[in-house]
Amino acid sequence: MSISTPRAGHGRNAPAALDLHPGVYVAALAGWVWLFGAFWATFGGEAEGAFMLGVDMVFLAAFFGVPYAMKRTADRFLNRHDRAGSFADFLQMELETLTGLVSGWSALIQVCIVPFALALGMTAIGIIIAAVRAPYI
Repeated sequence: MSISTPRAGHGRNAPAALDLHPGVYVAALAGWVWLFGAFWATFGGEAEGAFMLGVDMVFLAAFFGVPYAMKRTADRFLNRHDRAGSFADFLQMELETLTGLVSGWSALIQVCIVPFALALGMTAIGIIIAAVRAPYI
């Protein structure tokens, strides 16, 4: 099937994206940074907590750094050039996955729901812990 052929049942002639837009990765990274910021705000004031969070930051750097380095190496080795286009265009496109087509918005939500939900929950937990600690400070 050609990239620009209409999709059955969708009624439009939109091309399908072959990969996630870099903006999706930036949004997911923002969620993880928010989560770790909430951890630091809640537990970073104590030496043991700061040490554990420092170790976690190394794992976070590996979690994002290794795939980023692998993609850059593969792009250089395969002589690929960045053709991402605009983020707004990606959100209006469909993305080919193993199980079928999903919209760009759906792909963004599926990638970002976990880090943002965890960050929101940790922020609430941090606020509760700060409220409980307040009378003893």
